[in-house]
Amino acid sequence: LSPDSDFIRDLKGVIDNTQDISQAVYLASQTKSLLYDMMTLPANQIPTDSGGDSLLHECKLCSELSSVLGPAIAALDGSVATALKRAREEVNTQLSGSKLQELQANFETMSAPVDQFKVSLKSFLGPLIEEDLLDTVKAQMDTAGRGGAASFAILALLLTACGLLTVFCWCCTTPGNPKARVHRCACCTWCCGCWYLFLAFLVGGLLNLVVVPLSSFCLILEDLDGEILQDISAAANLNLTGAVGNMAISLVENCLNPPPNADVNPVLLDIITTTNSDGTTVSMNEAIVGTVTSQITKQFDAISLDTGGLALADTEELQMLIGTLRNLSMDEMMLPAESLASNSDYTAMLAEERLRNYLITSTSCTDGTFYGIDSFVANLSNYGTLETHSSCAKKVTCSGTQQNACDAANRFIDLKQKLLSVETFKCKYFKDALGQKCDLLSMTYDANTGTYANDCFLADGTLEKLEEFCTLQEFTSVVTSFATQIDLAMGRVDRVTPAALQKINVQLKSLVNQYLLVPIGRIVDGVTCDFMAKQYGNFGRHVLPRCLGLYSHCCILCSCRGTHCLPGDRDVPYLALCS
Repeated sequence: LSPDSDFIRDLKGVIDNTQDISQAVYLASQTKSLLYDMMTLPANQIPTDSGGDSLLHECKLCSELSSVLGPAIAALDGSVATALKRAREEVNTQLSGSKLQELQANFETMSAPVDQFKVSLKSFLGPLIEEDLLDTVKAQMDTAGRGGAASFAILALLLTACGLLTVFCWCCTTPGNPKARVHRCACCTWCCGCWYLFLAFLVGGLLNLVVVPLSSFCLILEDLDGEILQDISAAANLNLTGAVGNMAISLVENCLNPPPNADVNPVLLDIITTTNSDGTTVSMNEAIVGTVTSQITKQFDAISLDTGGLALADTEELQMLIGTLRNLSMDEMMLPAESLASNSDYTAMLAEERLRNYLITSTSCTDGTFYGIDSFVANLSNYGTLETHSSCAKKVTCSGTQQNACDAANRFIDLKQKLLSVETFKCKYFKDALGQKCDLLSMTYDANTGTYANDCFLADGTLEKLEEFCTLQEFTSVVTSFATQIDLAMGRVDRVTPAALQKINVQLKSLVNQYLLVPIGRIVDGVTCDFMAKQYGNFGRHVLPRCLGLYSHCCILCSCRGTHCLPGDRDVPYLALCS
């Protein structure tokens, strides 16, 4: 994982060579987002005049576009191109910058908690885990102890001989003729015997003071668990506070000395913990596998090779969106709101049948799906003389008997005039490096270099949005232009996807699998802690018999002061040793 390693260099090479797929998907996504944002703005959905008063019209195309924009956006999000982009960016995120340094640190410090636990355990066990200490002590006791035992045996034989001599002398005397040597031998036997017993019991007691705690300690090791470790932590100078203490207890209970009926092989990385940059404590398995390898694997698994042979720009969802933008203009779909019919300023117009039929009049001059302003004005001319106006929305100088209806119709035309002239609509564009509005209509592709120009990207590879007030005519033109812009953006995605599929799903995936996913998988599967239990069991089987061996010598030296040589409920009969 070193920045200078072949893996990281090759990885960066593939990442740099597949930047075009990320840019293409990003551009297409932002283009659709730009249109969606424009359609959801209240200023465009329900237009107002410069004073903020409602013009009693609503954008019917805005809701229509929202219904076809959603599937089109979903089609892009679920495409192979987007999956490639996400896989590329996830690998780049996890294996570069601070994330790479954090991953390196996790690997470098992965063994530190185990080492710390090993040092603490070694200092706790002390002399018992020294390679030759107990053997040395046993050898010394084999030499000196046997000599001492032999000395005690010789003394005992001498005392026995003296006692037998006394009995023999006593048997040889006749009644009424005692001899002085009998009572002298008896006195010597009693005096020496008392001093012999005193010396034997003194030596045996001293040896008991040493060996009984030692043998008890061996039994503690055999039953060692988290509770016992906590109980003896203060005396053993072990720090079991915080995450380190919890990890040590978990290592003891799951790895070092698991329950006898445990048949599982715990993964060591599930027990070892680490602290993330945000201060949270997680297992090493979660830190490496959960946040790195799982995320990368998830993105690669999302890449579907079954595209059906259909270009993204040719999908039904995209064609529906582009067709709607081309076939329906924004001014044609800017229609009177339902509230206008109940407004007292226009009820007189609705009472007149010839005018009521033109209530659903669009803001387009010509007829289309709905009546245009020209048709309404032509009908209105029957109620007076047409006035001049710069737009197609012309009022009349009312004459005749239908004055109220004519005045209401003029107020209706007044709404149309305001809609055609106010700059309260909001148009959205991309912003170029100079801060000017930019769109994709002028984007070009150079087949020789495989690069795009005039695509509105800034120097840092990002896209910035620009919002400006505009008229209905400008708003209509901008919305209609998105049919071409989206088509160009999706065509760019389709053009770069095949090459990116080969580089990302084959080359990049192979690199990540070879140098990261497979090795980490081997580490996770292979680093289990059953070896600790085996080694600890071997340690117990090696140390405990030596403890018992030392104690057996003590039994011999103590001249068999009892038939049981071990304390507590683990007493082992050593009568044979003592006999």
